[in-house]
Amino acid sequence: DATILTEYANVLANLAAVDTDAATTGMTSIIKGFNMDVEEAEHVADVLVEVGQKYAVSAGEMMEAYEKSGAALNAANTSFEKSAGLIAAANAAVQNSSTVGTALKTISARIRGSKSELEELGEDTSDLAQGFSKYASEIKALTGFDIMVDGTTDTFKDIYDIFEGIAVVWDELSDTQQARIAEILGGVRQLQVVSSILTNWSDA
Repeated sequence: DATILTEYANVLANLAAVDTDAATTGMTSIIKGFNMDVEEAEHVADVLVEVGQKYAVSAGEMMEAYEKSGAALNAANTSFEKSAGLIAAANAAVQNSSTVGTALKTISARIRGSKSELEELGEDTSDLAQGFSKYASEIKALTGFDIMVDGTTDTFKDIYDIFEGIAVVWDELSDTQQARIAEILGGVRQLQVVSSILTNWSDA
């Protein structure tokens, strides 16, 4: 396992101009965060290089965002690949991978109703006293999109699919409606990142 990881960390370091130690740490964090097998290291490196070359986020920045948010995104049933899209879209306007990673972790914690994670992040949890599901009907009223898995009242779609559904009508919403959706998803401190993801959805 160590040999495989080292091999692809070196590949990533060479292709993406990142330090070998940083590449090893970043890939290890991703593999563990998404419960992947080490044999998937080549795929991880491929995705990081490909996205880093085509969009406004480097492979190093992606790894930093994943280190903060990978496990939380996985807990919200959002795959490694879908998470790459979210990171790319978020960083397009924000241009701060640490902020992006923290925001995605916050969004995941809010949707899952993980008050302990939110408190660790310094986020207000008073609006989640009854859980996040109370917001599903409000988002549907604003966008026409149901963030719940079809036919359920207690299971959320993954984070990528939630953003994808909202992005379809994002440009048609008023500034006030957009601000409210951003606040529901990210809380008052992550409005900019939520807006960046939805505004730059073509990158995702």
